[in-house]
Amino acid sequence: MDEKRWEQYLDEVLSFVKFKYDHKAIRRELAEHMADLKEDLMAEGMDEEAAEYMTIAHMGDAEEIGQELDREHHALLGWVWRISRIVVVILIILNFSNIQWFFTAFIGNHFEKYEDSKSLGVGTFSVAQKNAILEALEVKRKERPEFEPLLLLEGDEIPN
Repeated sequence: MDEKRWEQYLDEVLSFVKFKYDHKAIRRELAEHMADLKEDLMAEGMDEEAAEYMTIAHMGDAEEIGQELDREHHALLGWVWRISRIVVVILIILNFSNIQWFFTAFIGNHFEKYEDSKSLGVGTFSVAQKNAILEALEVKRKERPEFEPLLLLEGDEIPN
């Protein structure tokens, strides 16, 4: 099998795809399609060398395929996707970390600056995070008794 011919074809296709981070996945998918096609051609009785040539011919013009793949794997969308994955990981880490201490320090600073003239809303992503913030507020309440009137809970809500 002359893999060099296939690699040259794949390299040429990928030369038209600007978002380099998708090259590995595109190469793998195209190689799988080419291997399947070659197997089908050989199952129909074609010898291996002819099947390799016919596979490349059936795949189509490398430039045309590469340009179409470039439209499908647009660089801007690729970067948005990569950055959003990183942001989600950071948010998950923050959700399970001691973020409640940050919020309670922020709440304490807010109360010191505005006293009861401005309210402050706090949103959480989960019940566990809400409970952690409530526990941290309880600690803050004990540390700073002057905030007691401002930290009254109404029902199940975090005070505002």
